[in-house]
Amino acid sequence: MSRRSTVSLLASMALAVVIAAPASAAKTSTKVEPLPLVQGHVIEDVCEFPVEYTDRGGRVLTTRYDRAGRIVSQTISGTSIVELTNLATKTTESFEIDEVQTIVYRRDGTVNVVQLGSSGIAIDPGTSTRTPDLVWYGGLVVSRGTLDRSFLLADVTRQSRVGVEGDICDILVTGLKTRH
Repeated sequence: MSRRSTVSLLASMALAVVIAAPASAAKTSTKVEPLPLVQGHVIEDVCEFPVEYTDRGGRVLTTRYDRAGRIVSQTISGTSIVELTNLATKTTESFEIDEVQTIVYRRDGTVNVVQLGSSGIAIDPGTSTRTPDLVWYGGLVVSRGTLDRSFLLADVTRQSRVGVEGDICDILVTGLKTRH
């Protein structure tokens, strides 16, 4: 199967997951607001050094609730600049985020996350998969896991990525970004 076919298939499957989940929650309400800024959030145990995550803002958070007031899904859209800093060396790199991220909340407390865009950051802390990963991507990322308070994945039980990737841990050591 070609790369384009794989991306199309995964995008179609991701869209089906996103569309199907809110449909089961009849009479939903929606709230649109700026995505809360994340300033100085420290990511541990993904790289060989702690990474500070700072979002400069600009993205929008759309939250959908069911009739009982429970969150059914959230969509983060728009563009932003995220600065990541290697706290051991103080090397900082800026990443332009241009993606749509959809989070579908499951009854078991986990979430399905679909990230689709030309530039985004995907994280797998490695707690369940034992393979921590922090990548700058262009394409599609589909994950299942739990979120932390900053909308970053705190645990990933499954993640698939299609597209171009750059290892952020390497970027924060060398200071060189791969091209998308």
